[in-house]
Amino acid sequence: MARLLVVGCCGDKQQLNELFFKYTLEGVLHFASLIQVVESVIDPAKYYMNNMMNTLALLQAMKDDNVDPLFFSSMAADPFTHTCERHSAETHLIPLAIGK
Repeated sequence: MARLLVVGCCGDKQQLNELFFKYTLEGVLHFASLIQVVESVIDPAKYYMNNMMNTLALLQAMKDDNVDPLFFSSMAADPFTHTCERHSAETHLIPLAIGK
């Protein structure tokens, strides 16, 4: 069984459609999520676009071209709480947790 590694943006629907047309795939491995907790608080839009919107584009392209299954590697960070270094007793809800 041959293996194919494609490095690209999972939100690039044109690239996905070309890929799914050219190859017969047995599934998709998704490792494209951003996971840096502090950065997600500073720039939540970046995380929303990459982790939500681009993944939705991938799922739609997979559906359109009947590609399955999807093996999704979820983020490695704990999305629900983060203790600030300056205020160790203060716990914050991380923006990524809202979508969980």
